[in-house]
Amino acid sequence: MESTTNGLPRAQFSPALLRTLQLGWVLLCAAAIFVLVGAAIGLYVGWSAPCENAHCQATEEAFNHYGLTNRFYAITLPIGIAIEVLPLIIAGILVFWQRRQQLYELLFACMLVTIGVTALDNGILPSFLYIFPNLEWLGIVLRWVGESLIIVWFFFPNGRLVQRWAGWVAGAWLVLTAFVYLFPESPLNFYNLPDPWPNGVIIAMIAATLASLLQRYRQHSRLQERQQIRWVLASAALVASVQTAGRLIYPALEPGLQELQVRLVLTTLAYFSTMLLGISLGISILRYKLWNIDIVIQRASVYGALTLLLSLIFSGTLFVLTRISAANENRMLLTGVLSAAVFGAVFQPVRSRIQRFVDRRFYGIEIDYQRPAAAVRPAGEAAQTFGKFHDLHLVGRGGMAEVYRARRGEDPAWLALKLLPAALAENPDFRKRFQREAQTVQGLAHPNIVKILEYGEHANQPYILMEYIQGHDLAEHLRRVGRLPLAEARPLLAAIASALDLAHQQGIIHRDIKPSNIMLDESHPELRPVLMDFGIAKMLDGFSNMTQSGFLGTLDYVAPEQIRAAADIDARADIYAFGAMAYQLLAGELPFPASHPGALLMAHLTQPAPDLRAAWPEAPTSAARAIQRAMAKERDERFGRATDFVAALTASD
Repeated sequence: MESTTNGLPRAQFSPALLRTLQLGWVLLCAAAIFVLVGAAIGLYVGWSAPCENAHCQATEEAFNHYGLTNRFYAITLPIGIAIEVLPLIIAGILVFWQRRQQLYELLFACMLVTIGVTALDNGILPSFLYIFPNLEWLGIVLRWVGESLIIVWFFFPNGRLVQRWAGWVAGAWLVLTAFVYLFPESPLNFYNLPDPWPNGVIIAMIAATLASLLQRYRQHSRLQERQQIRWVLASAALVASVQTAGRLIYPALEPGLQELQVRLVLTTLAYFSTMLLGISLGISILRYKLWNIDIVIQRASVYGALTLLLSLIFSGTLFVLTRISAANENRMLLTGVLSAAVFGAVFQPVRSRIQRFVDRRFYGIEIDYQRPAAAVRPAGEAAQTFGKFHDLHLVGRGGMAEVYRARRGEDPAWLALKLLPAALAENPDFRKRFQREAQTVQGLAHPNIVKILEYGEHANQPYILMEYIQGHDLAEHLRRVGRLPLAEARPLLAAIASALDLAHQQGIIHRDIKPSNIMLDESHPELRPVLMDFGIAKMLDGFSNMTQSGFLGTLDYVAPEQIRAAADIDARADIYAFGAMAYQLLAGELPFPASHPGALLMAHLTQPAPDLRAAWPEAPTSAARAIQRAMAKERDERFGRATDFVAALTASD
């Protein structure tokens, strides 16, 4: 019998065999933790002991230069190694806990808990054997399991054999490593061959691994699997680069201050890179929130660079002030305070600059999502009369205007009065944008687009007079009902699609399609939807130069090209947002729920559109596919018209 997990055939094991495999993993995990603890003890004991060789004495003198001793290194080095290795062990525990019923996941849970204590150039095994010299066999077993399985993982990152030759190569590697670690005296141990054969075997294996991944990436991988391959390869390359740098640099350094400085820098980089490898391996194997690895690496990149830069600033400031006040020991405390003050003063601006650099250079994000949002005045706040309008009552505030319910003269009917605040009215660009909105909507005669009745100024403050929609917006409606059945959502979406197509035909892109910009007219028997707020619309004609650079829309629905601030944004950006809104209506949740704006932008840029059937199992296949097409990352793959999207969304399977 076989079952399917994530679309892959999985063999069913007898309960006894499965329990045996799980017990084996538990023992292997316990052994890895035991080795890690033993190594920490060995490092502490070794570096705390009196120096007995020239290298140790030179290192101790270098520490003394900073007012430290080897004991400081004896404490911090085990902590650093724990930070480096524990993410791998934790990832292995998570994989085991969630997927312990499957052989593939069990094998790679074994790889995760062993690779950190064996394959990395971090001195764990030598330090462990310093305390437990008779347990060399334990380190050999752990090393064979970790180093052999990680190569196999690179050949089969999703558990499927798609290249017959890769299966033979992986099997050969398992046999070769068995002779290397378990039978080191055997002539089949390739390390016993004369040079350059040992290095040639390793280079050939690396080349075969990369060739397998490249072929899988190009010919057999879906978008999700490509993301998995990219991040794991990037993490592994970072680890390999740091370790290679250490092996090349350390032999050229004389023991002493310079070696200590280089070692501290490279050690910190090693901890950081290995932590990323553990996170990316665990997430890729679990395929659980895979896309959040983007924001993890983004944040790690930002704060890693920030920590390094500010540490240099702090150390430099402390060094200069120490030299200045060296003659007066009473000033040393003041020196430390001043150094900390400099550190605090530059922290936030430096962090923001590094954040913007990483966002732009590595992810193409041009939106400044770190900028705080403008305060929103609560609806219902009363205001004074405005020219010929009276009984003003604030009903909402948009990105650059306030909307009031008001009456005009003796007319008892309620109208909607949109005002550009006086502070913004002094800016010519905002005035032009406000005027353009009035001109834009006045040219759109459609029952599902808000009607503009009048545009003018009073006391040098522009206003737009619109029809007043008696009702609530679609966002409020969703908060009340949770989600809409397809039969109920169909007429709403069809009406908005018709309005969008009219705007697009006249060269107008709304750029902020979302439920809160759609009012539901309760005076109409079928809740007439009305598209509102063209304040950030873009016109594909001579007015386009008035479009403000940057982004003024809503991140929950933003198209990838808007995130990148593309100069040629067209109607398909509205189609993307319309598809995201349709998903929210039918699923009862946002397509990419995220608590952090950076993670949300990453999702829009890289994560495939969600399958509606995951949130609504009874959803028609046609509806799920239509939303995925509307939210395609490449706009050429989206629908050309909003009405075409709705037709596909509501088509019968």
